[in-house]
Amino acid sequence: MTFLIFGKNGQLGRCLVDILNQKKINHAAFSKKEIDITDKKQVELIIKKIKPKTVINAAAYTLVKEAENNQKKAFDVNKNGVKNIALACKSIDCNLIHISTDYVFDGSSHQPYTPEMITNPINIYGSTKIVCEV
Repeated sequence: MTFLIFGKNGQLGRCLVDILNQKKINHAAFSKKEIDITDKKQVELIIKKIKPKTVINAAAYTLVKEAENNQKKAFDVNKNGVKNIALACKSIDCNLIHISTDYVFDGSSHQPYTPEMITNPINIYGSTKIVCEV
């Protein structure tokens, strides 16, 4: 299996699946109803079963305003879910592409942001996207 995608029903996930289908590239894709990325065992089982060369994580708790009132869920998906995926990828030595957000920056730069720039989130959603450690 070449690619495994989490978050297939989101905006980014749908685009990725469409491109892979058009190019006839071997892949598997899962929605949050099919695989709960916050469930470490589910994530480990599917990654070990499929053995992809690359996992693309397009799954996220993306409800920016609701994250303020539902912090536990936002952190669970955007921190713990990502950690589960990263650890499972590491266990089979496959690549992980994790898509994040510009919300980790405060918007005060007058230049395009780069991954090396210092983060300064101004909301809970942005905070949830920078705290994952593996």
